[in-house]
Amino acid sequence: MAALNTCDMDWSDTLIAHQDLNINIIKVKFNALIMLVDMCVFNAKHNSCPVQDQLDAFEAERQALLGQNKNAQHEVQKLSRDYAKLLGHQNHKQKIQHVLKLKEENITLNQV
Repeated sequence: MAALNTCDMDWSDTLIAHQDLNINIIKVKFNALIMLVDMCVFNAKHNSCPVQDQLDAFEAERQALLGQNKNAQHEVQKLSRDYAKLLGHQNHKQKIQHVLKLKEENITLNQV
């Protein structure tokens, strides 16, 4: 039983680390877009922004990345709550079913 909990913890730690990596990637892209938008805003204030279409596209991508970042953060929070609930649960069969459900979700997410 101790081996199962260790395996569950390793798997959950890996999943959380994967989500953290996704959040960091989104943050880097987001920061790059913010810098570009800031440059174009500065240029627009000085009437020298010839790339308005590109600016609009980057702003749309920025909004999409913000949405992905929020979704990833909510997913990490959900996984943390579920994992805390799993560790505290006394019904061994329900623990196993929960772990199987999480693994299936992970496989589904990896296929996308």
